[in-house]
Amino acid sequence: MSQTVRELGINVANVCDQYKNPGPHYTWIADFNRQAAIWVRGGLPVQDRPSRPLSFFTWARVSDVYIFSVYAPPRLSITEFSALLANVVEEAQGKRPLIVAGDFNAWSTEWGSSETKPRGVILLDAFSVLDVVLLNTGRTPTFIGPPGSSIIDLSFASDSLTPRLAGWRVERGVVMNSDHRAITFNLSDHRPHRGSEGPRRRWSARNLDEEVFSELLSGARIPHAMPERPEDMAGALITAITEACGASMSSGGGRRRREPVYWWTDEIAALRRQCLRARRLAQRARGRPVEDARHVDFAVARGRLRAAIEESKRRCWTALCDEVDRDVWGRPYGTVMSRLRGPRATPPREPSLVRRMVATLFPTVTEALIRPPAGPAGAEVPDVSLEELRGACARIRDGAAPRPDGVPNRALKLVVTVRPEAFLRVYSACLSGGVFPSPWKKQRLILERIICRRLEMYTEAPAGLSDRQHGFRRGRSTIDAIESVTSAAREAVRGAIGSRKYCAVVTLDVRNAFNSARWNNILAALERIRTPEYLLKIIYSYFQARVLEYDTDDGPESCSITAGVPQGSVLGPILWNVMYDSILRLKLEEGVRIVGFADDIAVVAVAGTTCEVEDILSRAIARVRDALWGLRLETADHKTEALLLSKKRRLETITIEVGDCFIASSPCIRYLGLQLDARLTFNDHLRAASEKASRVAGALSQIMSTIGGPRSSRRRLYANVIDSILLYGAPIWSAEAIHRPACLLVITGHPHLSYDATYVLASIPPLALLADERSRLYRRRHEDARAEERQETLRRWQSRWDRSSKGRWTHRLIPNVRSWIERRHGEVDYHLTQLLTGHGYFKHHSQRYDHNASADCPVCPNTVEDAEHVFFNCIRGGKKKLHRQLQEVARPENIVQLMLADEKN
Repeated sequence: MSQTVRELGINVANVCDQYKNPGPHYTWIADFNRQAAIWVRGGLPVQDRPSRPLSFFTWARVSDVYIFSVYAPPRLSITEFSALLANVVEEAQGKRPLIVAGDFNAWSTEWGSSETKPRGVILLDAFSVLDVVLLNTGRTPTFIGPPGSSIIDLSFASDSLTPRLAGWRVERGVVMNSDHRAITFNLSDHRPHRGSEGPRRRWSARNLDEEVFSELLSGARIPHAMPERPEDMAGALITAITEACGASMSSGGGRRRREPVYWWTDEIAALRRQCLRARRLAQRARGRPVEDARHVDFAVARGRLRAAIEESKRRCWTALCDEVDRDVWGRPYGTVMSRLRGPRATPPREPSLVRRMVATLFPTVTEALIRPPAGPAGAEVPDVSLEELRGACARIRDGAAPRPDGVPNRALKLVVTVRPEAFLRVYSACLSGGVFPSPWKKQRLILERIICRRLEMYTEAPAGLSDRQHGFRRGRSTIDAIESVTSAAREAVRGAIGSRKYCAVVTLDVRNAFNSARWNNILAALERIRTPEYLLKIIYSYFQARVLEYDTDDGPESCSITAGVPQGSVLGPILWNVMYDSILRLKLEEGVRIVGFADDIAVVAVAGTTCEVEDILSRAIARVRDALWGLRLETADHKTEALLLSKKRRLETITIEVGDCFIASSPCIRYLGLQLDARLTFNDHLRAASEKASRVAGALSQIMSTIGGPRSSRRRLYANVIDSILLYGAPIWSAEAIHRPACLLVITGHPHLSYDATYVLASIPPLALLADERSRLYRRRHEDARAEERQETLRRWQSRWDRSSKGRWTHRLIPNVRSWIERRHGEVDYHLTQLLTGHGYFKHHSQRYDHNASADCPVCPNTVEDAEHVFFNCIRGGKKKLHRQLQEVARPENIVQLMLADEKN
C-alpha cells in the first residue's frame, strides 16, 4: 500500500483493517481499536483531529474538509453496528464539508449489491441525517476473496463537494496485496472567492490603546464640506477609523470571542493591565536587587484587582436579583433560561439547502423602486445635533459583536467622543443629500437611530400611527393588545341574560410578512403621514442596493434584496408599522374592530346572534385579506383560528370563510402567548402555564443539586423564572378571577381601579401573597404559626405597596397597610372610595374618557378638579365644620390618621 500511495501521488489515504500503524514520523490518525486510520501525506497540515480515540472510526480535517474513516467488522451484531453508525453520525454533526469512506460490510441494491440486507437499511437510515450523497457508481466489486465478490467499501460526500469531486473509480490494475481493491478520486482545491472587499477584518478591543487611537483620530483629515458627496465623506470617516483601529489594536483573528462577563468594567480592565505589567516586572527582576520590591508591587496590584472583581460581582449580582421585581421577562429571565436551553443549534451550511432557504424567505420583486416626489426648493434640513448623536451612541452596547467592518463598539463610541464634529458633518450631509452610504447598510449604526428618532416624531403624532397597533411602540406591549381584544368580549357578554351578545375573535397569520413588505408601499405610507422630503429621500437610498450575505460550506455567498424590512435593524420595526397602518385603519362594519401587534392581526366582532357574527366576520376578513393583497401580503389561511365567546350555558360554534378555507371556532385559541377560552375563565391558560412552569422547574432541579451546587442567591434567581412563566398575562387573566371582582364589590370601586389600591382598600392581601402564606402554613402544619405567617405576609405586602407605581394617590393617603387593615372601626362606602382612590365623578378623571370635556373646577378659576382639590381646597363643602369637629386641619398626609384615631372622626 505504501508503494502504491507514493506512485499515485496520493495526499490522503483512508485505510481500514490495517496490518499495523506506522511509526510517529507518519501523519497517521488511527482509531482506538487500530481498525481504521487516515494517512495524510505530501506536507498537508492536519487542521483538526479527535480529542480522544474513537472505536472503529476516526476523522481528520484536511484542507477544510472533514474526512471520516470507518471500519465495521463482520463480527459486529446488528445492535453494535447501529451503535457504531450512531456514534459516527453524532461525531459528524456540524462538520461540513464531509467525506465518509470505509469498509461497512453492508449490502444494498442502492450501491449495486444483488440484495438488500439489514445492515444496508440501517446504514442508509443513519446517514440520511448527514445530507451526504453516495459516490459509488456502477457494479464493480470492491472486494474479491474466497467467499466471492461484493460491494462493501463505500464512499459518501456532502452535496456541496460533488462539483469538486471527479474520477471516482475502483482501481483494477493497482496491486494492493489485499482482498479489497483501491478506490481513488480527485478533490479539486477550487473554492468560491470572497467579494472584492477581501476578508473581514477583526480587531480585539481588549488591548485597545486609547491614547494612540485618540491621537490618530485627532490628526485624521476628514472632508469638511462635501454635501454633494456624502458617500465620499462617509468613506473618508470609515478609512480614518479603520486605520486608527489597525494602529491601536491587535487583530482579533477569526476566532469568535465571547461577550464580557456581567461584572466586567473598564476599571477592572485597567487594574488587570496594571497587574499583568507588575507580574512581568516581577518575573524579569529574578536574581536582581529589586526582586523583593517587584514582588511586593505585584502582590499589591493583584490584591486591588481581586478586591475590585469581588466588589463588582457583589454589586452586579444584587442589581440582577433586584431587577426581577421590575421586569419579570428581562435580563434575569434570559440569564436563567440560557442555562436551560443549552447551546444553540448549528445553522445549516449545505449550499443547495441554504440557497433554497434564502430564495424562499427573501422573495425577488421586479417592480422598480419609485423615487419620492421632490419637495419645495430650498427646504431646510435640520442638522444633526450633538444631543441626538450622544443619545444614539449611548444605546450601543460595548460587548455586542462588531459589524462586518470589524470595528469594536467600544472603539466606535470613543470616536464619537474624540471627533463628534466629524460625525455631525457626515450625518448632516447624508440627511441633506438624501444618501444612506452603502457600507453602513450592512450594520446597525448611529445614523439609523437618528433617522428612527426623527421618524417617531411623525408616527407618534396624533395623525400618525393607529392606536390599534401595539407592537414596536414605546409604552405598549402584548398585554395591551390582549386587553383590547378581551375588553370587547367582556363588554359583549356582560349584562342581563336577554341583553347579552356574542363575541368572536379571529386571528390571522400573514405569510413571511416582514421579508415580503414592498418598499414602494412603505414610501407611500410615509408620504401619507406627511414625512419630510429629506427623510423620504434617505429611506429611498436606504432601500437601494441592499445585499444579503450568508455562509455555506462552499464559502460566503450573497444575493440582492429587493423587498422586506431588515429584521434586527433599528429602522425595520418603525418602517413595518408605517406600511401596516393602512390595514389597522380599515373602516369595517359596526361591531367589528381590528387589533394589531407587529404582523399579528385579531379581528373582533360583536353581534346578537351566531349567524350575524359569521356574516360580519366573513365580510370583515375578506376586506382585510383584500387590503393585505393590496400590499402584496398573503395570509396563511389554514393557520387561521376562531373563538366564539359567550355566557350561554351550551357551548356553541361558528364557521367562517377565510379564502378557500372554512374555519370552525375552537373552544380555546392561543393569542400572543395567552390561551383565550370561550368563557374567559382562563383555565386553559393557567393549566398550560402550570405545565410549562413544571417542566422548567424540573429542568432547574437538574442544575441545583441538594448538596453543593449554586449558592442561595442564585437559587432564588432561578426560582423567579417560575414566577415569570406563571404570571405572564396576569393583568388579563387575574382581572377575570373571582378574587379582584370580590374586592371591588367590598369597596364599591370602579372596574379600572388599580390592582394594588383595590387590595389595600378592601383589606384583603393579593392572591399571590395569600397562596404563598398558605404554602408556608402547610409546611409548618404541626406548629401554631398562623399569626406569625400573617405578619410575614403583611411585611411583604407593605414592601410591594411601597414599590408599586400604581395607586400613588391612595398610597399618599394610606402609606401604612397594617394600620389600615387592622383598624377597629370604619366602613368603606361608595363616596369614601372616591376620596381614597381619586377615581369617580371628578372632572380631571372624567376627562380620560372624554377628551373634549374640561377638567377645570366650576367654582374655582384656573384650577383642576380632582380628588385633592374637591376634598381639601375647594370652596364648596363643609371643610370648616369638619376642621372644628376634628380640632385639626385635614390634609392628604393626615386624613387617614385622623379617621383611624377615633370612631367619631
